[in-house]
Amino acid sequence: MKQLVDQMVEYSVVLGDDTPLAREQVELHELYDELVASSRPAIEAKGLKLRAAFDPALSTVTSNRLKLKQIAVNLLSNATKYTKSGEIELAFATIGAEHWSIRVSDTGVGIAPSDADRVFDEFERAAGEDIPGTGLGLAIVKELCRVLNGQIDFSSCEGVGTTFEIRFPLVLPEAE
Repeated sequence: MKQLVDQMVEYSVVLGDDTPLAREQVELHELYDELVASSRPAIEAKGLKLRAAFDPALSTVTSNRLKLKQIAVNLLSNATKYTKSGEIELAFATIGAEHWSIRVSDTGVGIAPSDADRVFDEFERAAGEDIPGTGLGLAIVKELCRVLNGQIDFSSCEGVGTTFEIRFPLVLPEAE
């Protein structure tokens, strides 16, 4: 119950936040290192391997560090929950001259084609009752991506795994 309340509060804060977005210089390698260090214990505790890759062409972007971190943490948390064996990948990469991406892949249960349209809906869950969660993590990711001008792509195959890739601008435009 506490998890549900915490995620509901987090989601309502994300939806109700009408303050101007704080744009800042974000050192991507520092954020990446923090994400790897914070997610590795939970991933390895399940007997999974963390594969991490950082594009050396990336350095600093103009965005919002806290929101970027929240997106990645939610994706890594889902990947960890829904993967029983194999690996999870976290990758930061350059995409063209004006964009970069965060990619999180797993070898987990995957998402059924019939569930693909609902994956970002509130309270939607891809698995049975044995996996804890509220079904708000990807709804939060979707909203934060909207705020940061991120484009989400995902692919999944049941029993094989899922990949989420989000493309962000190197420089987030100022809000109008």
